[in-house]
Amino acid sequence: MVSTPIFCSRGSRRPGRGNSRRQVSIIETWSMWHGDVEPLGYDAAKATALLAEAKADGYDGRITYTTTSSPVARSQALAIQSMLQAVGFTVDIDYQTSSGDVSKKVRVQQDYDLAFSGLSLAEVSPFIRLYSGLQSESTNNVFGYQNPAMDAALIKVQAATDEAE
Repeated sequence: MVSTPIFCSRGSRRPGRGNSRRQVSIIETWSMWHGDVEPLGYDAAKATALLAEAKADGYDGRITYTTTSSPVARSQALAIQSMLQAVGFTVDIDYQTSSGDVSKKVRVQQDYDLAFSGLSLAEVSPFIRLYSGLQSESTNNVFGYQNPAMDAALIKVQAATDEAE
């Protein structure tokens, strides 16, 4: 369970890179495409309870976070590690030499537990990136996200004849 506001303040700001936007929604609130669906909240108590259930079922509670070794990435990794450890995980950090090495491990080898990534959307046409990044059978779905409800929503968006639909 990672709190985006805490992560942004501990991770992105620490190296002196200025203020990062604290966004928890895939589409920013200023966008014409922003809806009324609330993003997932930060609930450490629920995360602790769910982890306890998983451990009771045999999960050992260990997770490895894969990232680069840049100063910003190290800072973010420590923030993520501290938040996950606070709810009971044992977190190892797997520092890779470059973003290419992270991409290879995550996207090609698919040998990771947790990594940091994003999906950029163009305001003028977000559908293309949403479909390629979130549709279950898309070859560009590097996150491995699969959800029949999302697939149905993407088909509905694709069939829309105007912005109101």
